Parts: sequence; structure tokens; C-alpha cells
Amino acid sequence: GPEPAAHLKSFLDTLSTNGVSVNFDPANMVMVTGDDPVQGVHTLKDYIVHTHVKDGKRLRIVDPRKVYGFLGYDAMSHEHIAEMAASGADFEEVPLGE
Repeated sequence: GPEPAAHLKSFLDTLSTNGVSVNFDPANMVMVTGDDPVQGVHTLKDYIVHTHVKDGKRLRIVDPRKVYGFLGYDAMSHEHIAEMAASGADFEEVPLGE
């Protein structure tokens, strides 16, 4: 989800199973929530099972619901996300390492 790592960890800590894990995406943390991805690794270390690697810049604060959709808000659309990322209006993906 598009929540900060600490919020996600607090939710995961309430589950009585280890069947729910994290696909860690540090670029989305930077671009969408403004969270610190290094701290996110430390916070979520017990739950991370996969890491999705790309880099990005947050250009301005964005409501995560606009990026990911939200029940009763807007349906999630990969085309919409790609358009937002390509336009650079809220964030932009950059080559790995930048």
C-alpha cells in the first residue's frame, strides 16, 4: 500500500500469521509518501520478502489515493499511474542510481 513504513509495520504486527509480507519498493516510498526508504528497510526488515528496484524523485506532495486508487475514490489504473509518472507532475521515475 501507499502508507509509510511505520504504519504498515504497525498493521503487520497485529496479524497472527507470517503469510502477509512486503514487496518493498523504495522509489514509491520516496515518490508517493515521502518516506525514508533506508529507515523503511530497518522498520520492515522482518516482513520484506521481495524488493522492487527503480529510482524516482518526488516533485511535490501527492495524495496516494490519486496514484493507487481508493475504494469510493477512483479505480486504480496502471495507465493513469504511468501517465502521472511520465508527466512528472507529482513525481518522476529516473534511471537507477540517480
